[in-house]
Amino acid sequence: MSGAGKSVALRTLEDVGFYCIDNLPADVLNRVALFLSDNGVSRIAFGMDIRTKNCVESFEDVCLGLRQAGFKLEVFFLDADVDALILRFKESRRPHPLLGDTGSIRDAIVRERKSMLSVSKQSDCVINTSDFSPHQTRDYMLKRYAENSDQTRLRISLISFGFKYGVPSEADIVMDVRFLPNPYFIAELKPFSGLDRVVSDFIFSKNETTEFLVHFESLLRYIVPQYLKEGKSILNIALGCTGGQHRSPALVEHIGDKLRSLENVDVFKFHRELDS
Repeated sequence: MSGAGKSVALRTLEDVGFYCIDNLPADVLNRVALFLSDNGVSRIAFGMDIRTKNCVESFEDVCLGLRQAGFKLEVFFLDADVDALILRFKESRRPHPLLGDTGSIRDAIVRERKSMLSVSKQSDCVINTSDFSPHQTRDYMLKRYAENSDQTRLRISLISFGFKYGVPSEADIVMDVRFLPNPYFIAELKPFSGLDRVVSDFIFSKNETTEFLVHFESLLRYIVPQYLKEGKSILNIALGCTGGQHRSPALVEHIGDKLRSLENVDVFKFHRELDS
């Protein structure tokens, strides 16, 4: 049903390794499934709703064709009560796909439910999401379709950068470390970067650095599990100094190594000004 959570469900399936396609015309679905399978794709999810061309008319034949082709098929139908769907459409301010035919959200939902009745009856599982938040819908899909816990991981990208060149647009969290002593102003350290031992030893010898890491690492140890709990799959943390040469690269290396001890995270380190 439109508004029952199909987009959330598909994004979740994509995160756990499914090849997802939304609203592909039903008449070509079997051919696409065979093409993907022949090219090594083993987990496929097709999203369909009342907008999908020939969804209702061809649904039974599509399912039969997939099973005859040897696919292990599960039809999962997302439903919700009328009042819950009305509230979601009002909150999202998006029109129901059948609204133009009726002029009333309630009438559009009733008409859609009648049209989709044959599809829901052929489904292997019908789940009512009326009382689900998007996060709860995601959690349900994860528990049902994630093959193992390794697929529900958080990818953390740590990025060092220089403020003089701008803040990385992809950053979720930005930490300004320009308050730390700057090796740039020490002649024998200036030619090196934060990836060199002589520079990192200088930075980590300072009390300011030690105190900062105590607080910042404590914050990260707290928020990373919370992001995982909320279903976030990517977290970009940017640490910036003036030029992105000394302080921020050294800190990214150190913090990245620390974060790798957390459960269900993959840590990647990037040095924008050094790599460019």
